[in-house]
Amino acid sequence: AGAVAQHLAAAGRDLDAADWFVRAAADAARLGAHEEAIAQLRSAVALGRRDSEVHAALGAALVRLGRYDEALIAFDQASAAADDADVRATVDHAIARV
Repeated sequence: AGAVAQHLAAAGRDLDAADWFVRAAADAARLGAHEEAIAQLRSAVALGRRDSEVHAALGAALVRLGRYDEALIAFDQASAAADDADVRATVDHAIARV
């Protein structure tokens, strides 16, 4: 997924690339490659994906690496980007666990 994202980004298809970076991050997180997941998620954000899903995933990966200050920032961004009260509540719960 990461290679597809890079090719799409090189072709100027930023939003498509961002979606593929999110997929690559999920794959990396499932394998316990949290640094890789963080890098993929940050690439997605840089390409325009700034929704609550991306920021919450970034926060979760950062928590797994013990980078709590950064995780809180990511979770705050996720809460701010949430357009649904249920999503915001889920993110706020994640913040409380940090």
